Amino acid sequence: MKELNLLLYVHHLMLLNLDFAILRPSVLVAASVFLVKKILKLPVDIFGLEKEFTSQEKDIKIIAKSLALMLSKECESKLTACRRKFKSDNFGKVSRIKISVKDIDESRIDGNHN
Repeated sequence: MKELNLLLYVHHLMLLNLDFAILRPSVLVAASVFLVKKILKLPVDIFGLEKEFTSQEKDIKIIAKSLALMLSKECESKLTACRRKFKSDNFGKVSRIKISVKDIDESRIDGNHN
């Protein structure tokens, strides 16, 4: 359930960020699934994501890095409604998960470490 709630949180934030509006929805979904699994330290099948969402691994990882950066900066945002919503028990308090740029280093996103 935490995985789904964190995925919803990422998608809500993507809707508020115009930088992601120009990207294909299938790539955005694949990248957000990839990132959520990395954050929660769950196994990721990148080849399955490529096939399921008809996206290239490189694109998925690049967008996942952008999403990670967006999440790390969310604490500084003045738009707090989304953060407040996902702090509730109904959504598993996923917006309280601390994500810093240090936590999301190249090796974790690139898939060298699970």
